[in-house]
Amino acid sequence: MIYFENEKYYSKNISHLTWDEEEFCNCEFHNLDLQNLNFKNCKFFECQFHQCNLSNLKVHYSTFRDILFSQTKAVGINWTSAKSISDLKFEESILDYSVFLGLDLKGGVFSKSSLKKVDFSGCNLKGSDYKGSDLQETSFNNSNLEMSDFRDAKNYLIDLSCTKLAKAKFSFPDALGLLKVLNIHVEGF
Repeated sequence: MIYFENEKYYSKNISHLTWDEEEFCNCEFHNLDLQNLNFKNCKFFECQFHQCNLSNLKVHYSTFRDILFSQTKAVGINWTSAKSISDLKFEESILDYSVFLGLDLKGGVFSKSSLKKVDFSGCNLKGSDYKGSDLQETSFNNSNLEMSDFRDAKNYLIDLSCTKLAKAKFSFPDALGLLKVLNIHVEGF
């Protein structure tokens, strides 16, 4: 495995990277178009991706720990094929059509982001942050959302009968959407 530490990558200095069995520690990636690439057996620790395009990225057997994705497009990624993921933070990013099925994402940050048609079914999302995000058609079935923060989030539809929501935070009037699953209508909204 090739090891890189404390590096900053831009489009002009990534030609030497193979994205195959490479380890990155405390590295930053800026304005890169990495869509449709295949990260095979790579490891990313305490790294940051800023204004990158990671759409349709393959993350086969790769590890992601303590990673910040800021203003990054990460559409259509199947995170379940990664070897290990933890402490992910997505801020002002686009994650539409991504799959996190059954993963432990406790304390994850998904703030001010687009999360349309994302599958979080069966995930441990306890204490996660969705503030200001668009969750249109996102699935949280059988997930643990206890103590999660949905303030200023919109378009969520969460089935209260199969999702843990104790001590979760919501904003009015979007919280009324929780009643839709129960077929309850509130006059005036």
